[in-house]
Amino acid sequence: MERKYDLKDKSMRNEHKEDTLRKRYFFKLSSNFVSGGISAIIQLMVPRSLGPTAYGNFGFLTVFFNNVVGTLDMGSSFWFYTKLSQEKDNKIIIFYRFIMSVIVLLVLGFVIIATSTTIREKIWLGQSNQVIYMAMIFAIMTWALGIKTKIIDAHGLTVDAEKGRIVQRIVALIIILILFLINRLNLFTFFIYHYFIIAILWIFFDLIIRRKGFSAGFKFRIKREESKVYFKNLFEYVNPLVVYTIIGLVVGVLDRWLLQKFGGSIQQGFFTLSYKISDIISLVTVSLTPLLMREFSIAFGKKDMHSMKRLFRRYIPIMYGITAYLSCFVAVQSDKIVLMIGGGEYKDARIAVMIMAFYPVYLTYGQLTSTIFYATGQTKLYRNIGVLGLLLGLPIIYFLIAPKSAMGLDAKAIGLAIKMVLINMITVNIWLYYSVKLLGLSFSKFLLHQFGSLGIMASVALLIKFGVDNINILSSNVIISFLLSGIIYTVLIAVISYYFPKLFGLDKKIINSIRTRLVNWAGNIAKKIRK
Repeated sequence: MERKYDLKDKSMRNEHKEDTLRKRYFFKLSSNFVSGGISAIIQLMVPRSLGPTAYGNFGFLTVFFNNVVGTLDMGSSFWFYTKLSQEKDNKIIIFYRFIMSVIVLLVLGFVIIATSTTIREKIWLGQSNQVIYMAMIFAIMTWALGIKTKIIDAHGLTVDAEKGRIVQRIVALIIILILFLINRLNLFTFFIYHYFIIAILWIFFDLIIRRKGFSAGFKFRIKREESKVYFKNLFEYVNPLVVYTIIGLVVGVLDRWLLQKFGGSIQQGFFTLSYKISDIISLVTVSLTPLLMREFSIAFGKKDMHSMKRLFRRYIPIMYGITAYLSCFVAVQSDKIVLMIGGGEYKDARIAVMIMAFYPVYLTYGQLTSTIFYATGQTKLYRNIGVLGLLLGLPIIYFLIAPKSAMGLDAKAIGLAIKMVLINMITVNIWLYYSVKLLGLSFSKFLLHQFGSLGIMASVALLIKFGVDNINILSSNVIISFLLSGIIYTVLIAVISYYFPKLFGLDKKIINSIRTRLVNWAGNIAKKIRK
C-alpha cells in the first residue's frame, strides 16, 4: 500500500510541476507576442527615419561587437546558468561577476588600442570612433542583461520578469514614437534609447531579485578553494567550445565585413532590415530557451532522462510550429512588409527579407536542441558540428557576396541571407539528429514534422496572397490587404491545426483543453458585458 501511495504522490507532483512549467511557457509566450508586436511597430519607424546607410552602419557595428563579446563569453554564461539552475548557490553569481569584469576589460582594451591606431579603418571601414564606442557599450549592456535574465530564470521567476519586460517594451514604444514625431530619431539617439530601455529592465530585475531574497551582494565571500573548484569546472565546460567560439567570431565578423566591403552601407542596411524582421519572429520562441534549458539541467542533474525526453517531445515541435506559422506568412508578404516599414528606399530588400524570414525557423530548432548539449555537458560534440557548419559557410559566403570580377555572384544582401539560412538548416538538423539520438527519439518524425508543417503553412500563405492580391479593391491598399491576409491565414491555420494537431506538435487532449479555456474566457467576458 505504501508503494502505491508513493507512486501516486510522485505522479501528482510531476503533474503539478508540468502544469507550473506549462503556465510559465504560455505566459512567456503571450508576453513574447506582445513584445513582438511592439517591436514590429517600432520597426515601422526606425529604418525609415535612419535610412539604409545609418541603419546599415548600426547593424554592421552591433553585430561586430555582439560577436566579440559572445566569443569572449565562450559559453561560460551557459555554464553559469546550468550550474545556478542545479545548485541555486549565490556564490556562483559572485564568482561569475569576476568573469564578467574580465570580459568587459578585454573588450574595452581591444577597442582603445584599435581606435588609436590604423587598425580602426581596416576593421570598421570608415566608421567614426563615437559610433564604434557606442556600439561597444550597447553590446556589453545587452550581454550583461542576458546574464541577469539567466539569474531570474534559474530561480524560476520568469513570470515576474516578463511583467517587467512588457512594461519595458511599452516605455520603449513611447520613447521611439516621441523621437519619431519630433524628428529626432537618428543613429546617436537610437543608441541612447537602447541604453535607457536596457537600464530600465536591469533595475526591474534587481528589484525582483531583492524582493525574493536571493540577492547576491557582497555579504557572500568565496574561499580560494571554492574559486579553484569553480574555475576547474568552468574550464572543463568551456574548453571544447574555445575553437568553436573563435571560428564563430571570425565567420560572424567576416560575413558582415564582406558585405560592407563589396556592398557598402546601403546593402548592409537591406540585410539589417531583413535580420531585424527575423529577430522579431525569433523573439516569440527563442527567448523560451532558458526555461527549457533550466528544466533539462535539473532533470539531467537527477539523471531523469525520461523527463528530458518528455519535455523535448512536447515543447520542441510546438515552438517550431509557432515560428513556422510566423515565418511563412512574413516570407510570402515580404514585399508589403518592406514597403510598410522602410518605404521606397528599401524596395530592393524584399528578397533578402523573404529568405531571412525562414532563418528563425532553424534558429528556434538550433537554440532549443542546443539546450540538450549544454544541459548534458556534451559541448565537444556540439562544437564539432558547429565548426563544420562554420567552415562550410566560408567559401559559400565569398562566392555569393563577392563581385563577378572576383569570381563571385555579386548577390550582396541576398547572398548573405541565402548563406545564413542554408548553413543554419544543415547545422541544426545535424544537431537535431544527435539530440534525439541521445534521448532515444525518432529523428525521422521530427524531420517529417519540420518540413511538413513548413510546406503546409507556406502553401496556405501563398494561396491567400494570390487570392487577396487579385481583388482589385484591396490590391491598391497595402495595409488593408496585409491585415486581411493575416486574419484569413491565421483562421485557416487554426482550423487545420484543430483537425491535424500534429502540425504544431499537439494532440487532441491539448487542443480540447485550449478550446475549453477559450470558451470559458469568452463566457466570462460575455457575463461582464451583460452586467
